[in-house]
Amino acid sequence: MCSPFEMMAQLAAKRLREAVAEIRAVARKDASMGMEGAVVLLERFVGAVCGVDDSWGTLGTAFSRELVRLEPVLSGAGVDADTRLSLLRRVLAAWHADEYGHLAGLPDAFPRFVAGADEACILVAEFERRAEDHDRRSEEIQAQEAGWSYTATVERVARDAYRRMATELELGFLEPDRALELALVHDFHDGGVTLARTLLSRGRVDDARAVLEAGAASPHSAPDPRQMWFELLAEAGEDAMAYIAGAHWLAEQVSLERFRKACKRLPGVDRSHLAHDAMALTPEPEKGRWFATLNALTLHEMATEVARDHAVNPETALRAAVRYGDVHPELAFESYVAAARGFASWAEPKNDRYIAGVVVTPALSFATERGLRDEMIARLTDVEELRGYPIAWSRLTETRVPNPDQDPG
Repeated sequence: MCSPFEMMAQLAAKRLREAVAEIRAVARKDASMGMEGAVVLLERFVGAVCGVDDSWGTLGTAFSRELVRLEPVLSGAGVDADTRLSLLRRVLAAWHADEYGHLAGLPDAFPRFVAGADEACILVAEFERRAEDHDRRSEEIQAQEAGWSYTATVERVARDAYRRMATELELGFLEPDRALELALVHDFHDGGVTLARTLLSRGRVDDARAVLEAGAASPHSAPDPRQMWFELLAEAGEDAMAYIAGAHWLAEQVSLERFRKACKRLPGVDRSHLAHDAMALTPEPEKGRWFATLNALTLHEMATEVARDHAVNPETALRAAVRYGDVHPELAFESYVAAARGFASWAEPKNDRYIAGVVVTPALSFATERGLRDEMIARLTDVEELRGYPIAWSRLTETRVPNPDQDPG
């Protein structure tokens, strides 16, 4: 059962849907009145819901959805230019007046409200002036306050929003090349993700990547530019490029969570092919990190190859050897060898008894049960580092370790 607070948010979301339906109905008969109604809704929305607890995100989700439904109304086809400009400026004033963040998505949607090049030209000039004003105010505030300043941050967010809107309008209506040049020097708060998405929608793949890479150097950039590039390509339907970008992203730092995210973004992808291609892009010293992920994905044949050819975490390898001894003996065999190789490479003599009792002895027992004892001994004696562990080596070679305290005679 819903709590009273959640019920209040649901009621507010329902009334918002009803209001948008009414506005859309009016706009079909009178575009100017419909656009006026949409602007009034945006102006009054924050004040109407400021007391609503939206911890569940119900209202925020509803507003994002209804804003999309309002786009044709706010585009105002058939409304005269002066009226349109006046109403669009009121939209931005409503965004500025919002102290709660309910209208934070308006700057991203705003360029879609603009009707043509003449209107874009006027607004771009205004936005550039406003961006300069916010930039100047942020510097003045920061100069007066030591450390982080909330007010200065608000000014910088507004600056970035105006710069981004100006750039997107130039991309859509005016000078795309100049817009790209500006985009590469601006410090957008989202690392250029919004702008890159716009460029991809216009088929400018190389430019979109350049913007995202430039944004990666920004202190306010997206947390993982490689991930964002992969997700933007998948979102834009560029499946072939998204596959390659996803493989590079996985090669950067493999994990089961990343792999599952990549597969979710690439529906229908062959997991073994993706793992193979991503592992091929992984630096040689890092390929052993794929071992646990491949086993979790039940790609045991690939995991066996990794255990045989690359350095694997010995503790992970030992767990795999024990777990898969009955169902995947070849994987278990290579895992025991990888565990011995890994532990021995640590060059820690104090681990001698541990390696002997937990790795060598179980490995020989496992191999003996399957008629592979000679092969296991040959593989383990090839691990030169094991010679530095007398007890483990003696169990492997079936020789007695001399007691240094005993009289040789």
